[in-house]
Amino acid sequence: MGRRIEITVAAVGVILTAIALIFGDNIYLQISGHSIAQDFHSQTIPLNVIQNLASRNLLTTTSGAVIWQSKELILEYSGEGAIYQSTESAPTDFVFFSSVMWDSPDTEFTACGFFFRSNNQNSNYASLLRRNGNALLWRMVPTGVERWLASEFIQGINKANNGTNKLILIVQGNRFVFLVNDTVVYYGTDNVYATGYVGIMTGAGPNGANTCTFRDSWLWVIK
Repeated sequence: MGRRIEITVAAVGVILTAIALIFGDNIYLQISGHSIAQDFHSQTIPLNVIQNLASRNLLTTTSGAVIWQSKELILEYSGEGAIYQSTESAPTDFVFFSSVMWDSPDTEFTACGFFFRSNNQNSNYASLLRRNGNALLWRMVPTGVERWLASEFIQGINKANNGTNKLILIVQGNRFVFLVNDTVVYYGTDNVYATGYVGIMTGAGPNGANTCTFRDSWLWVIK
């Protein structure tokens, strides 16, 4: 049986009440209806990934730290469009990793991925992988997609329903790199949004709903 602790935190002028559930070495924080899992043992897991990215000249440094982790998050969307869930973290430069599974009748426009440098739901960048193999980088504004920064059709992804693909997004300054299953699929550059929140998103087209399951996700801030 786990221990339950109520914590009151004052940060940036806001008082938050959190419930901490402690099970062995794991702490689960319940804040405003969201559950964010933090496993202290797994904080060293990204190091081999970070070192590999640096050895391929995709990162300029291996100095950084994990600021957010989740064992599993499920994001469902019914209808044409997208839904977002923030990590409530807003690093400027970072690496975002997740093993992502889709579940949808749509074999074309189903999409899972990340948003970043978001000041609200409709002003951000979106980095997505569609089930048809289209890897996308968009700049979003309140009226929709303002500019396509990258669009590549790639081979070797798991297109099957409930198929899993490994996504990595690297953001340093105005340079964005997206990897799928350890392969670089595009580089993008843009200077419009310099800061903002980072999170996950699920997209669906006109042919059906979509559920994206994000597993073993982590957000590593570059220092």
